[in-house]
Amino acid sequence: MIKILFINDEYLKKNFPIPARMDTKQLEGFIKAAQLTHLTSFTGWCLYEYIEQKAIDQSLTAFEIKMYQIMQYLTGMYAYQLANDFLKSEVANTKHEESSSSRASIDDRIYAMESQITSIEARYRRELEADTTEANDLLDIAIGTGDCGYEYGDSYNDSVISFPYTSNDSNECV
Repeated sequence: MIKILFINDEYLKKNFPIPARMDTKQLEGFIKAAQLTHLTSFTGWCLYEYIEQKAIDQSLTAFEIKMYQIMQYLTGMYAYQLANDFLKSEVANTKHEESSSSRASIDDRIYAMESQITSIEARYRRELEADTTEANDLLDIAIGTGDCGYEYGDSYNDSVISFPYTSNDSNECV
């Protein structure tokens, strides 16, 4: 279970296009869900719990702080996605924002955020899987005994793409 929240409603308000007059305290449930489901699925339980405990103990190293900050931003992005339907509801509308922000514009921002999430997740993987002592130590924790949930490598970007080609006798593409 979650011991601490990596972000709060103010973090969401500061970093994401949440209507200014909306009571962001209502978003705490989405933050918890994002952290408990999406973030732990992405990072794996072992590394998540390790970073969480180090954050509680306030003993993160410089590299761990960098990873924690990426985890915070991902939590915000995941929470914003989960809150999409709520943000589109009448509760989120205010008299100033109703005229300038439609439900469709929130959908557009969520759709655009998909590629940003993919990019931030790829950055996290590059940092964690870098060939440095700090990264290797955290990667060992993430992989654990194989039941930690972290999938080493990015199977999407590592997939083999075959292009149709005609070869000549020298086996070169023509």
